Amino acid sequence: LSSKFRTNFRMREPMLVEVDKELEDVFPVYIRNRQEDLMNLEISLERKDFQVLKQIGHKVAGNAAGYGLKDLGAFAKVLESSAADKKLDECEKVVVQMKSYIKDLELKFV
Repeated sequence: LSSKFRTNFRMREPMLVEVDKELEDVFPVYIRNRQEDLMNLEISLERKDFQVLKQIGHKVAGNAAGYGLKDLGAFAKVLESSAADKKLDECEKVVVQMKSYIKDLELKFV
């Protein structure tokens, strides 16, 4: 490995989120739906389809907190706003953050 790679490489910490135990059965479906949203966001970024980016951002912003995922909801609000302003770079950044958040998510049902 090059020294540059070693100095820039960091292991990601899992994002531990406590979720209401009553959601344990439905949570896998929720996450699958968000993964599908992420695929659609990637396509929408390629197409510069700000309307779809805004719609998905709005949807996720509205439902994430109900599943205990406040940070995901915050990212989605930024996406919705950035898409409304047609700021492609900002949309791309927040989609990367959302993907990372979902990927690194570790749930604790309480």
